[in-house]
Amino acid sequence: MPKKYLIAAVIVAVLALLLPSIILKIQEQTIQSSLPSWEQTEKSHFGTLAFAALDDELETQAGKLRFIKELQGAVQAGAFFIRPHPSKIFTWGFIEKEKGRYDWTITDWVVGTVQRYNVHLLVTIFTWNPWDQSGATFDGWYLREPSDWDGYVRWLSALVERYDGDGISDMPGLRYPLRYFEIGNEIPFGQGNEVFIRLLKRSYDAVKQANPDAVVMNGAIRYEEVDAFLSAGLGNYIDVFNTHNVSDEEIPSLEAKVGKPVWFSEILPGDPNEEMGREREYEVARRVVEVYPRVLSLGVEKVFLAQPRLAFGIYGEGILSSTYHFLQERIDFFDRTETFAVNGVTFFRFVVGERSCVVTAEWPGGPSGMPRCEISMPTEAATVIVTEATKPEHKSWTVQAQDGHAVIDFRLTDDPCLIIEEAW
Repeated sequence: MPKKYLIAAVIVAVLALLLPSIILKIQEQTIQSSLPSWEQTEKSHFGTLAFAALDDELETQAGKLRFIKELQGAVQAGAFFIRPHPSKIFTWGFIEKEKGRYDWTITDWVVGTVQRYNVHLLVTIFTWNPWDQSGATFDGWYLREPSDWDGYVRWLSALVERYDGDGISDMPGLRYPLRYFEIGNEIPFGQGNEVFIRLLKRSYDAVKQANPDAVVMNGAIRYEEVDAFLSAGLGNYIDVFNTHNVSDEEIPSLEAKVGKPVWFSEILPGDPNEEMGREREYEVARRVVEVYPRVLSLGVEKVFLAQPRLAFGIYGEGILSSTYHFLQERIDFFDRTETFAVNGVTFFRFVVGERSCVVTAEWPGGPSGMPRCEISMPTEAATVIVTEATKPEHKSWTVQAQDGHAVIDFRLTDDPCLIIEEAW
């Protein structure tokens, strides 16, 4: 091969290797230009799962690129809290691969990378450790009691201390604290789970001693098992009660029982490797508009979408990503909420500073009820802008209010998920 062709081939090969990194770097600069501060993003109510099974793969450039791509997709869609799940990144055996020797290389890279985007992590703590527990095989429901409890506690204390932002033994370059820790995942509590009881108590004490400002929560407990959880005295060992997909009717009772903030660290679960067809993507997008406003208006503090690699345009057509972002931009960081119903349709009003936005996600009369019709929505605004939520083009129309009401004509759309911005 002539030398000039060989040089050209080498240049092309190098560019092929560098191009993905260059593109992601350009995207990072674009995203960073419009990011809220990390102090503001910590107040966000919108979260997601991500980084499924990205563990040892993060030692490779391909793994790092996939991590950044998913991170950017989540941030562009408006998810400022991310729960790495199912993941070993923050497990005991991943960091302390040899007894007494901590390797923070990948964990530091993960924390430093997400902090460039002002993202906050909800870290799931697992006891997984092959040298401590014979035959330990990791999965997203790992619940094994440490053989060396003192070793586990030392590791967890070191983890919290490294990322607490107090200037003592901190990760180099840490910009803000890593404060949110979930102990285990989807705990089968029933009449009591003695292993989890010990684990939560010991873990809570270790985390709080290292960082009194840390927020500790249980791995998700079902509503039916809350009484047993509280009877075991575990309400004193959490700052947030964590669950998945509790029904609307159960949320007020749950909040009254636990007396702590409630998070949903997963909703709308799905196979992280599921292919996102157009119909499926619309289905999940509609569920986001149905579920998020409803549970947030009932007092749930943060909600995490459990559609990690599907959610943010990685495999889909952008329908879910667009819907999620459109909703988040309009109702996140709200000051207060109001719920009201007209002709059987429930409306959720979110007041954000001096503006307000109303969300609905149901046809008048239900899918098989009365024909789509007009509804006179009460409003103090002079004008409302009605927009389709689940369509990427977000078709909208303006309605002039009269006598304290705006007539919403459902016959103008085939999308029951509408976002109604009130213009004063």
